[in-house]
Amino acid sequence: MKTVLELDHKEARRFFLDNKSYVNFDLPEYFDFSRVLQSLSTTIGKHRINEFFEKNGKVPINPKDEYGVNRKILGNKDGELAWRPFEIINPALYVALVHLITEESHWELLRERFKVLKVSQIDVASIPVQKSKKKSAKAEQIRAWWEKFEQNCVAQGLEFDYVYETDVADCYSSIYTHAITWAIYGKDNAYANRGNTSSLGYRIDEFYQMMHHRQTNGIPQGSTLSDFIAELIFAYVDNLLVAKIDTLKSIQADDYRIIRYRDDYRIFTNKPDVGARILKELTEILADVGLKLNSQKTKRSDDIIRSSVKADKIDELFIPNIKQEKDNFAKWLMQIYASTHKHPNSGKTSRQLTQFHKELLEYVELGNSLRHYERADVMMSIVTNIALRNPRYYNVAMAVASVIVRAASGGQRKQLLKKTLRKFDNTPNTGLLDIWVQRISYAIDPDKKFDEPLTDTINGGANVDNGAIWNTDWLKPILRDLIKNTSLVDVAALHKIQTDQKIAMSIDEVDLFTDIPS
Repeated sequence: MKTVLELDHKEARRFFLDNKSYVNFDLPEYFDFSRVLQSLSTTIGKHRINEFFEKNGKVPINPKDEYGVNRKILGNKDGELAWRPFEIINPALYVALVHLITEESHWELLRERFKVLKVSQIDVASIPVQKSKKKSAKAEQIRAWWEKFEQNCVAQGLEFDYVYETDVADCYSSIYTHAITWAIYGKDNAYANRGNTSSLGYRIDEFYQMMHHRQTNGIPQGSTLSDFIAELIFAYVDNLLVAKIDTLKSIQADDYRIIRYRDDYRIFTNKPDVGARILKELTEILADVGLKLNSQKTKRSDDIIRSSVKADKIDELFIPNIKQEKDNFAKWLMQIYASTHKHPNSGKTSRQLTQFHKELLEYVELGNSLRHYERADVMMSIVTNIALRNPRYYNVAMAVASVIVRAASGGQRKQLLKKTLRKFDNTPNTGLLDIWVQRISYAIDPDKKFDEPLTDTINGGANVDNGAIWNTDWLKPILRDLIKNTSLVDVAALHKIQTDQKIAMSIDEVDLFTDIPS
């Protein structure tokens, strides 16, 4: 796994301008932002973004004074009342920011800063990684979680007796953007040179304020670039934490070990008072950059093994081979539904749904019909409720739903979709769900309208207009028109879905670990 910090500035620019880095949350495969990103990159070149600001009379329009600069898509977080805002950054700002940080001198400054901030007492497992020859970047990032975080945590059971677990509450939406400058230069130096508007830290901070109407709290979640900036801030926090611990006579360097995956911390020790004191110091340092620990997820355990591996993975070890249930797909799906109540939004749900999808799709593609005890409406009801209660896996749940729709009789398909949409209508702020339901419905009813503006982009044909996605009024026509008139979808992929009536999603569309075609 090659991290972004191992790339030179040209490689880093290509990495961040990749479609999957720009939007790293799950969208149907026909969404493709590559054309608009590359066109903007060519047009912006070495220019600064403010050279493209439209003028109101003689005064440039600053995006800081505009609303809707980024596209926010709300996804339900827990199936109830918690929401996770994902953002598709305004592509002009995104490209210009990527150009800024990947200028050769700036990129070397950032790489060197990560080296300076690195501390031996804290292992970091979450630096963004490249895709490999066979796996996507997202798949490799998940593999990094397992190999560098979970397994490393388990190994600490040989050395330590206690583990303190914690993470940061509302991490991305709470980050104090001025802390970016502190992370790059140190807080004292940043204050001493706060009038230097040409510094890298100041300019990155300005970009995030342009995205959020001058707000200095929060960076957009949903891109690998934001993940990278978050890592820079946490590297700064790590350095401050260890420096503070080093001043405490009551704690020696071999009294503890910390493993971090972005905002998720594990503190290992043989002395409970040491773990508690480190948590206290971490709380105070995080507050300075606008962050706080999640009290509901902060706990101590003397069982390092069970604390290091997610509970749903441990439970899975005792589940019999569920493939034996494929003689009754409805029963199998009900078993998955029942398991989600114990571990909602868990990786286990995704893995089980992926296996179910694979088996059902193979069964249907062999020309088999659903058996009399496998009613399509019953199965659709189950998977719809799985999606509502496990919104983290809308994509996999909708992939399963797409196969059920395909397996249904022709006359039943529209009725299934109609009832499913009515069920989802009762859940507010489900922009991501709209996008995935559209993937199913497009083959049957391509003109079906949804509330999420991004769904309108696939019906533009030759008359592309992305004006509802991002506010571009502050840009000169050369960039504004490029953004508004460049298609965000792979038209050939859409055409294939409609002409072939490709209702059922292939596993390639949703399975992170599907091999990349050679």
